[in-house]
Amino acid sequence: ESFDAVVNVEASHQYPDFAHFLVEAARVLRPGGHFLYADSRRAPAVAAWEAALAGAPLRKIAERAIDEEARRGLAANTRRTQERLGRRLPALMTSLIRYGVGVLDWELSRAGGFSYRVYCFAKDCSRAGKSLTRRADGLLEQSGGGSDTDGGFDHPRGELASPRSVIG
Repeated sequence: ESFDAVVNVEASHQYPDFAHFLVEAARVLRPGGHFLYADSRRAPAVAAWEAALAGAPLRKIAERAIDEEARRGLAANTRRTQERLGRRLPALMTSLIRYGVGVLDWELSRAGGFSYRVYCFAKDCSRAGKSLTRRADGLLEQSGGGSDTDGGFDHPRGELASPRSVIG
């Protein structure tokens, strides 16, 4: 069975074999399918992350760093959580939690911070001597042998949504 899209958000940093996960994501995608991915890594792990992504059997269509958006969201969520806990827990417990959050923030900045990114990858089409290439207008164009309707692709012209509509 194959899928049009695989979506993975904020989970892969926990996987014991990230490179194998990328191979499996590519395996279950149909030709022309998309892997939509967002996650973060601490600064010391970014080089290995980038190497694994570069070695994946997928073509990168788009990448965007969303560090500032992630920091704003994290700060807002931390404030809300601390306010809620402050209303429900004893003062000593609230103080300990605030101290713990401060230690985690300090650890993160001491380690060089983190990089949070969002990606769009595609599994290239190649069947019966045909392939798809992206035209300047963003549509995929079929090339190679055979007719446009011989079952080589799900859509006769190979049209897919523009990655710009996925990652703005």
